[in-house]
Amino acid sequence: MDPLETASKRPHLVDVSELLINAESELFQNIIASHEFVSPGRLQFNSPPPAYKNGVPDKESILEVVSEQFKDRRVRHLKGACTDRSNMKDRLWNLAMFLALKTHLKPLECSYEDPDLTEAEKEFLNSEGVATPRPQDFANARIPSFEDEKLVDIFFMVSCSAFVINNFLLANWNTSELKQAILINWDITLCDETWDRHHGLNAIREASQSLRTGKVSSNCWYYYKSSERWDPNSVFATEFRSTDLPQIKGQFPDFKWCFQPSYLSKLSLAFENLCFLESQDDPKSLHDVNSFDDVTWNLDLIRDHYRQIGFTQEYLHDLETLLEGRTIRRIRILGSLADVDSLFIQRQLAFILNIKDHFGITEIISQEPEASDFDKGYLNSVGVATPPHDNCDQPEEGLGTTRLLSSTGSSFLLLSEAVSLRQMKTV
Repeated sequence: MDPLETASKRPHLVDVSELLINAESELFQNIIASHEFVSPGRLQFNSPPPAYKNGVPDKESILEVVSEQFKDRRVRHLKGACTDRSNMKDRLWNLAMFLALKTHLKPLECSYEDPDLTEAEKEFLNSEGVATPRPQDFANARIPSFEDEKLVDIFFMVSCSAFVINNFLLANWNTSELKQAILINWDITLCDETWDRHHGLNAIREASQSLRTGKVSSNCWYYYKSSERWDPNSVFATEFRSTDLPQIKGQFPDFKWCFQPSYLSKLSLAFENLCFLESQDDPKSLHDVNSFDDVTWNLDLIRDHYRQIGFTQEYLHDLETLLEGRTIRRIRILGSLADVDSLFIQRQLAFILNIKDHFGITEIISQEPEASDFDKGYLNSVGVATPPHDNCDQPEEGLGTTRLLSSTGSSFLLLSEAVSLRQMKTV
């Protein structure tokens, strides 16, 4: 059913329909602009875009590329998952693309998981034949068996955390069902750079390496530029051709989907409001940093804002639940705390100091190789030691297997069995 026809029968859904129609229009304009950006002679990307009809990646041309990959196969289940809670525009763009695929591919079953779906959005999706189950971390998301080899399941995870994608791959690694799955994402590529933020995720790493052997194939459907990146992302359709994928050695990491509260999507707008207040005399205005007092002023505002919206209460409760009665012995911060005069680092530091105060932690260590004397001086003033950077190659005494708790922007927190809390920088 056409979205506008559906919405016209339920007036309260008109806004949702119009949002998605506008989002689709914006996305395809974005895709066309990104295609010009990645054309030969501009930049050398990991994978070239496909040859589109008339050379333009409009909606019709992209769906034609999609059809070529499926040929005579039928989609059993189109499953969408979104965990990107930082940007509403990107979320709607990818939901619009998901619905375009649903209309084009006509799957037998369709569902979409997103913790930020409003009740109106859920009702709209339900009216379009899209189920909206409770979001999961995919750690136990085994693909059901297939009765027909011509059926495939699609997992549309373009706006999905790499940790959640890694969970999904681990749950289905080397199974016959994975051979009949297509993963839509931008994480599995031939990229060799060791700085890549997914380099340490074992299943994504093994899948990327298997591209070279032909056991995994990955076809580029389109490029688009997300709101938070300067370069376009390449969206791939990845298929796992073999049940003889490389064995993943060692204990599987226990990636927990945590510290992603319902308030997170509201943070950016709130901080924009703080930043754009012009008067330095306004009690809600952040200060340009010229002294330790300016950093403290900003931290107090940020921590107060976290409390007002419930962010602090929710992530501290999540952490208490995961601790299961254990105590945090130490917070070791690895990277991510250079430039304490920047708003981003102040937000990270506010997050850490709330944990410190709540649990009464007395030992906090920061090893940021690029920290300035000003950075180190301020950290020392709030009880954070700053010993020399040691390349993180020294073992922690008495620690067991480390569990990943959360992803927060460009950093993530780790909780070990002992327990030590770490914050590590990702790029």
